[in-house]
Amino acid sequence: MDEKLIKLAGSDMRNAMKEEIKQNQRIIDENLIKRNSPRYLKEAVFYAIARNTSINHFLRLDEPTPLRLKDSNEISAEFNSLMYKVGAVKYPLEVKRKAEYDLFYDYTHVDYKKRRHFIDKELPIRPKTIEVLELGINALGFCFIIIFRFWNMLSDDKNIYA
Repeated sequence: MDEKLIKLAGSDMRNAMKEEIKQNQRIIDENLIKRNSPRYLKEAVFYAIARNTSINHFLRLDEPTPLRLKDSNEISAEFNSLMYKVGAVKYPLEVKRKAEYDLFYDYTHVDYKKRRHFIDKELPIRPKTIEVLELGINALGFCFIIIFRFWNMLSDDKNIYA
C-alpha cells in the first residue's frame, strides 16, 4: 500500500480499496506467470490476487466490521488455477495468509483499549482521569523503587563494615 492510498484510506476507505483493486489488477495483468518465472514475481501476483479477493469479499459484506476484514476467504478460481499452473501449493497459501493479515493491519488502527477501528474513523479519546491515575501509579512505583534501592544500599553498607 503506497502513501497515496494511505492518505485516501484515512478519509474514504472504500474508495481506497477500489483504487487498490485497480493497482493490484495492473500487477496481475502485467506479469505473465509461468512455471519457471522468478519466485518474487509469482509471490507478487499471488499477493495481488489474494488482496483483491479479500477486498472484494469485504466490500460485498452487509455489515463490515474491522474483524470481518481479517476473515480468511475461500481460494478464488484465478488463484487456484495459477497455483496449479505454477505447481506450488505451500508458499502461495502462505502468501495468501500474509496478504489477508496485511490487509487487516493496513486498513485498521488500534485505540487505547487495544480495539481495532477502521482507518477512516477517529479513535476514541482516552479519558483524562485514566491518564492522571496512570501517571500517579507510575510515580508511586518509581518512588517505591528508589526507596527500596536506597534501603538495600544502606543495609549492604552495614553488613560490609560489621
